[in-house]
Amino acid sequence: MTLAMSMDSTSVLIRKEGWRQATAATVSTYDAEGNRLDTVYIGRMPEKGKIQVKRLLEKEVEAITKKHQFKYTVCIADGARDLWLFFRKKYPNAIHVVDFFHVCEHLSKLSELLFRDSSNAKAWYKKHRTILKEDPNGASKVIRAVRYRRSKAKENPEIETELKYLQRNRRKMNYFELQQNKLPIGSGVVEAACKNLIGARMKKSGMRWTINGGQTVLTLRSLILSNRWEQFWAFFVNRHFSEFVT
Repeated sequence: MTLAMSMDSTSVLIRKEGWRQATAATVSTYDAEGNRLDTVYIGRMPEKGKIQVKRLLEKEVEAITKKHQFKYTVCIADGARDLWLFFRKKYPNAIHVVDFFHVCEHLSKLSELLFRDSSNAKAWYKKHRTILKEDPNGASKVIRAVRYRRSKAKENPEIETELKYLQRNRRKMNYFELQQNKLPIGSGVVEAACKNLIGARMKKSGMRWTINGGQTVLTLRSLILSNRWEQFWAFFVNRHFSEFVT
């Protein structure tokens, strides 16, 4: 079995403050064939340093690992440095993966920067996207290809920025090996959480939130999406109404 965790953010409109970043986190389990079995969802309103969402994620991981043995533990995120600082510190022995589709977005942008002709850009992107995903040395080959094309293109600081992104995350882009071991390569679960847990309820036309009010909504939605509503309600009733049941 595999345990995979991830975090991502999306903006919500806060009263008197404007748009700020709320955070979704997920902890998922997968079987030996790579099928997702279960997911725990965590939603937090904007907070400095994502302190609470990180604490809750750690608690969920600790609780699950006490109950089950996992062959692999995987941390998945985009290239955000604050997330990787957290994952490297708390889970240094886990497999760290940069979301494949985020990397492809950077690769697509590079293709547009490296080629003037759009058809050449599309062909180059398609070829190297496949290499990145299906070649055992995909990340290194893609980086070499970018360096080669850079030498033939007009100097552009944007190319350097995108190349540095690939170089910085090279060790987290072993997609061929990950797929061979039936491990996830994308952060689609947490991105869906940003949409379904947070966005679908909190980003409707004209909505503005307080931190406390929004957190109440996110906590309840997290319980429902995690299939914990019945468990929570039983706990709530037992705690608050047991004195009346005699």
